[in-house]
Amino acid sequence: YLLDQTYGLGELNTNIDSQSVEDAADLCDEQVSIDGGGTQDRYQCNGVIDTSNQIKGNIENLLASMGGRISYSNGKYFIQGAEYVAPTFSFDESNTISAITIQTKQSRRSLYNGVKGTFISEEKNYKLMDYPAQLSSVFEAEDGDPVFLDMPLPFVTNNLQAQRIAKIALLKSRQQVVLSMTVNLSGLKVKVGDTVNITNDRLGYSNKVFEVIDYELSISATGESGVKLTLIETAAAVYDWTASDEEDFLAGGELDLYDGRTVDNVTSLAFTEIGFQGPDGQVLSAVELTWTAPDDAFVEFFKIRYNKNGTTEYLYAESREPRVFISGLDITSNYDFRVQAQNLL
Repeated sequence: YLLDQTYGLGELNTNIDSQSVEDAADLCDEQVSIDGGGTQDRYQCNGVIDTSNQIKGNIENLLASMGGRISYSNGKYFIQGAEYVAPTFSFDESNTISAITIQTKQSRRSLYNGVKGTFISEEKNYKLMDYPAQLSSVFEAEDGDPVFLDMPLPFVTNNLQAQRIAKIALLKSRQQVVLSMTVNLSGLKVKVGDTVNITNDRLGYSNKVFEVIDYELSISATGESGVKLTLIETAAAVYDWTASDEEDFLAGGELDLYDGRTVDNVTSLAFTEIGFQGPDGQVLSAVELTWTAPDDAFVEFFKIRYNKNGTTEYLYAESREPRVFISGLDITSNYDFRVQAQNLL
């Protein structure tokens, strides 16, 4: 897609670092054990590119299928998948030529305690579905309330792969320490995405692992050239995955959709007889019925049917509340009462 002259970025082959592409392909081909037995590719990319979308958006969607990124350094594009790479460079006080700025907390905008989103489910005939959310009750307790990242994965078709990518995104958001420091020109050896060891006695760091997220050339007030690095902490555990981490794709069960053709019975039907004298001096009889409604949000009203005991001449009343007052009854007769909950169907 980067090379395609018609629909893609139209880049030259020489502008893409081929070794990074090979490394990313090898990462995707790694086999991951799954809970039900067997293995699967760590990452796969399956989907259709919509050429009406912006090229940037399509590249991001492609990269998201391996939790990856693309960076541009020294005239070349570098492609990386989500994996931990042990540092090959180290910086300590001897390399540092400026004060170190440290940020220990990220803003709430970049901090999550849950990751959820959609993917194209191969298990459900390639329908758009929600993959099992990756949640942390520990992180939620730290934050005080649930904070979700909505991360769609349009080029992922396997729910286990989606879970792995979501877990990495969740744990990466909890890596909060950011360093800004200017080092001598040895900083030109690293690029965005590389991991480095930082040793600093004052900060208490001894080969603490950080990831390069930005760099730029700088010149100090004394005219010394250097490289200003922005780094964020990382760890191998961010990328860990075991079969026990898997969540059931259909956790919570398949939904039993409400079809409206059955309604539960009311319960605890009770009555109070009421006798009173009318304006003409005659005794009138009435009854107040009460009941417990079923736990059904679709119930619209209650239908009451009553008749003199032993007859089939039925009278009806309706109520939207779990009670009704019926008057005009024959004081010399016994009555049967029936109450039903009904919905619109």
